[in-house]
Amino acid sequence: MPYYNILKEEAMDIANRSDTAEVNLSGLYTGILTTWFPISRGYLIDPKFIAPGKSEYLVVRKTLALGAHPNPLLIVENRHPKKWNDAGKREVLSDLTEDMEGLLDRTQYGAIYGLGAIGVHWMACKMEKGGPHTPTTLLDWDSDISSDESYDAFKTLAELVYNIN
Repeated sequence: MPYYNILKEEAMDIANRSDTAEVNLSGLYTGILTTWFPISRGYLIDPKFIAPGKSEYLVVRKTLALGAHPNPLLIVENRHPKKWNDAGKREVLSDLTEDMEGLLDRTQYGAIYGLGAIGVHWMACKMEKGGPHTPTTLLDWDSDISSDESYDAFKTLAELVYNIN
């Protein structure tokens, strides 16, 4: 089942913007995340606001019981479409690595997943608790997170997150 048309339209609007004005990516990515990680399955999506000059990111977390420590599972770092270049990709991966490392000790699981995004382009990675804290790429950069092909690829990522241990 592909994404709802509203998400595809939002992605098309973001991809077709020619100006350099700020583009709000949170609607698109929150919509996609809630498709895969709904509250009915115990997931919450939190925005994380960092110090001035540092971008915000999103965290998909699961609370296992009332009062239990929330478990971050997936960190999302996104950037403006104008950063779609090699330097922008390195920046996203660097910040994503830092964010994943910072939350790795807050999860009860042995790993944490990351989603890097520049406009509608996206990639996915995983960082293990044991060993070096270097993310392993699960999906290299894809051209449109709202496409039917990306839906299938995200399904694979979501299943990894559902079955995390």
